Amino acid sequence: FFCVHPFMGNVFCYIQLARLLKNHCSFYGLQNPLIEKGEIDELTLPELIQLYIEEIKHVQPEGPYRLGGWSLGGAIAYEI
Repeated sequence: FFCVHPFMGNVFCYIQLARLLKNHCSFYGLQNPLIEKGEIDELTLPELIQLYIEEIKHVQPEGPYRLGGWSLGGAIAYEI
């Protein structure tokens, strides 16, 4: 299960969800790679979407894929 970060760029809001799912599936949080630099708005949404597609395919080359997200993360997951 791949979960995309909300607007602020980090995936801390999914910690409890990851714990609940740990015995049922693998859980991956897709966090904005620029969050540590404080530059979360340096990438456009299409650039982020492409980056996350590449990351997902690196972990799981073939579908089907389970995606989720909250707030902006839901919109990004939908576009992926």
